[in-house]
Formats: sequence, C-alpha cells, structure tokens
Amino acid sequence: MSSYELINNLKKQEEDFEWYPTTDSMIETIKERFKKVRADILDIGAGDGRVLKAFGGSNLFAIEKSQLLVNTMPKDVLVVGSDFYSTSLIEKRFDLVFCNPPYSEYKQWAMRILRECNTQHIALIIPSRWREDVDIQLAMQERKDLEYEILASSDFLNAERKARAKVDIVFFTLSQYDDIFTQSLERQFGLDDLFTKLEKAQYDFGTESEEKENLQAQCKEVAQGDLIDFLVQRYNDDIQKYIKTIESLKTIDYKILASLNIDREKLIKGIKKQLRDLKNLYWSELFNKLDSLTNRITSKYRAHISCDIAARNEIEFNKPNIYNVVIWAIKNADEYMKQGYLDLFERMAEGGNALEYKSNHRFKTDSWRYTLKDNQHKAHKLDYRIVVTNEAIEKTQYYKPQSVFLQDLRVVARNLGFNIDYIPYIIYAGEQSILDYCDSEGCKTFFEARGYHNRNAHFKFNKEFMASLNIAVGRLCNWIKNKQEAKEEFKDVSSEIINSLFSKPLGLPLQESLKQLALLD
Repeated sequence: MSSYELINNLKKQEEDFEWYPTTDSMIETIKERFKKVRADILDIGAGDGRVLKAFGGSNLFAIEKSQLLVNTMPKDVLVVGSDFYSTSLIEKRFDLVFCNPPYSEYKQWAMRILRECNTQHIALIIPSRWREDVDIQLAMQERKDLEYEILASSDFLNAERKARAKVDIVFFTLSQYDDIFTQSLERQFGLDDLFTKLEKAQYDFGTESEEKENLQAQCKEVAQGDLIDFLVQRYNDDIQKYIKTIESLKTIDYKILASLNIDREKLIKGIKKQLRDLKNLYWSELFNKLDSLTNRITSKYRAHISCDIAARNEIEFNKPNIYNVVIWAIKNADEYMKQGYLDLFERMAEGGNALEYKSNHRFKTDSWRYTLKDNQHKAHKLDYRIVVTNEAIEKTQYYKPQSVFLQDLRVVARNLGFNIDYIPYIIYAGEQSILDYCDSEGCKTFFEARGYHNRNAHFKFNKEFMASLNIAVGRLCNWIKNKQEAKEEFKDVSSEIINSLFSKPLGLPLQESLKQLALLD
C-alpha cells in the first residue's frame, strides 16, 4: 500500500494523528551519523515502521497510536506502547531513540523525550523554531553531559505528504547513560529528601546530626531548674514516636521489604543502634547542660560519662537513673577534675612550651610530651606565654567549630578559683582577643591571645593562673610534695596563692552539688 493510500485510509478511520512520513533523505542523514550496526532502537510515532526498517538493528521497538499503521509494520518491530503520554520511557535502555513528532505537539514531545528517554543517542526532526524555545533548552540542561548537533535543515515541500514546516534534524549525544530510571523513581517517590537524610545519618548520632542541633536549640530556652524534666519528657516523646515508626513496618507488604534486602538480623541490629544512639544523645545533652558538672568536668570526661558509662551500659534515660548517674559522676568528679588538669597541661606543653624545673631554658624540640602513664620524665612547668597549635581559624570560614581547648580552659580555670563566666568559642586568625575576669580584688586580665594564619594562637596568660595550674599538676605528678617545695620552685608566686592551692578542696560536697542540680528538695 502506498503512502498516499495509507494517509487516505487513516483519515477515513479517524486515525490521522499528524503522520508525516519521514523522507528517505532525512533517514539517510541520520544513518550517516549513527553507524552502529547492532543496536536497540525505539521510534516514537513510528508510523508504518519505515525508519526502523531502514536502520535495521538488533531489536526494533515502536510507539504508535494508529492500529492501521501498526498492522503495516515489519514483523520484527515490537510495539511497546500506543499512546505516547501513557507509555513509560525510562525502564529500558536504547542505543537510539528517534522521533518525528506531530508538529502541533512537538514541544511537549521533545521535552519529554529529552528528560525521560534512557538512551545514549536521540534523533529528532522538529520545527526550526525549537532553537529559541526556553523550555526545550531547560529540558536539555537537565541531562548530564548532553551535546547536540544540527545534522541538516530540511522541509516537507517535496515529501509524500507535503507541509510548509521548516525543520531541523537534530542529533543529541550523551557521553554516558544517565540513570533516568533511578532519577525518575527519586522524583516520583520523593526519595531525594530521604537520601539526603540517609547521608547525614552516616555521621555519629551524638555529634553531627540534625537531631542534636534541634535538641540544643530547644534546651537553650529551658531554665536550668526545669532541664531534667524537659529532657525526660522529650526523650519519652521520641521513644514513643520511634516505636510507632517501627510498628508501621508491619503495614508494608513483605515482598517490598524483601526486595529492599531487609532481613531480621539487619532490622534488629538497626533498631538496637537507634535506641542506643537516642540514649546517647540525651545523656550527652544532659551532661553538657548541667552547670554543676560542666563547670567542673572537661568535655572529654563528660562524654565518657554520658557515652561510655550511661548510654553504652544501656541505662534508660529517666529521672531516677539520672539521679543515680549524676551521683556517680559527682562521687568521681575529683578524679575527672584531676584528669582535666593533666590533659590541659599536656595540650599546652606541646611545641616547646615546657620549662624544666629550676631552669628557664626551653626545650629545643617539641618531642617531650607529658603522659600520665610515664612518670620517669623530669618535672616540668609552663611559662605564662605559650603557643597553642591549630587553635586559630579564618574569620571567613563557613563552619566555625567551638574550640574544645578554650571551653576546657574555662573549666580548669574555674576549678582553680578563677571565676570565668564566659570564654570565646573561637580564636580568629589575624585578630587579638582579651579575656577579663573579676574577683574580690577587682577585675583582671585572664589572657591575651592573637591568632595567626598558620592556625597557631599565641597566649599571654595571667601569671597567677599559670602558677596555679603548674602547682596543681606538680602536686598530681608528685613533682611537688609540700608547700615548701612549691615555694622553692615558684619563687615569683606569693605564699598566699600557694597556701590556698594546698588547702583548697577540688569539688563541692555531694549534698550541695545535688541541690544545685535540683535533684534534692
């Protein structure tokens, strides 16, 4: 049957869906560009299948609405859809997708083909005005590494079915297959947000998490006396929410769970980890917010209590358990405070900041490190001028982490009797920071610090503070056994300060601490 007869029959049966047969010259132009012999080819709006017949290929597929035209196609052409808009384009990969669309809808067809076809090559015969169409340009930008070339400009003036349209033969190439199917599933089921959250969840639950940030923000609005009740209530709410979420898994078709490779062992393991992380989050927040402990115990040992003692031992987060864990922490506070002195001293002794006792000569190398397990080293002390490495950051830096060194410095200073209520979170490179404190004798400078672009910070500390730290560490390491030895080694320190350091208790009595925590009436 000739093309002329086919077109007349289409009109009689009301199946004329703007089929303008692709000319032989157009087909040859595309064949000259696409020379792959064995290929999977899809023709959208395939007509009588003449383009597919001309190309040959391993597997030939068509989308065609007219049943009359389908009946005339070669036997090796498999029709995979009739209506263009209701036929999915994404599941199967093709080597080439060809389309000579109905020109009244060419824009919609072109945009959908460009966005959804899972292919490496696309050949379109479309009106030349496509070049100025913003929507088509945007659709092209959505595909990664998409390149195109206009193979030729042509028309249908001498075609079997004539038309005045001026057309371009456009050949699109992708350097590699886009996983359009995956991208479509992500859009359809809203998985982008889920995958973003899953990526965030790769971090430790108690350190870098949206949950921690939300909890910290809410705790800022809670008075100290109401903190425990607030945290317990919020923890219970989170537990109930989590239980309901787990229970909802029962409503999911078991075949879906099986296809997602979810089995008993993985599920139980995940539930256990989530519950443990949730406890750790709340225990950590508690020990970072209780002033009676945060003012006395450095961050390392608060984390040890909340994570290693409370959460790891699966202690449920409720008020009676909080009471018992806090009592345990207070009973051990003296030891943690001592460890805080030693850790801070070790941090500050890096980089040649240490001086030998009864000598004012600095080490020529920074190989010496104070270690708690090795008391064979000679006694050392710190000068009041020191350099602390990796403590300065650029002011333009987007992420500005809180300095653990500075916060622990505040804790140790308060334990030594220096009433430091506030300390900077960060030392900025190129800037100077001055921190003052006040006592019964008035206000004094605690430190002057300047940050440098090599990330080092130079500190000039209050001499009384540095003497207090040196003597406290000297006592703990048994380098100084009594007041007299302290006075002989630290001749520039007043007898009043030395007497105070040897007589001052390290912690508050248990009952007083509990009252401050609002755990006792």
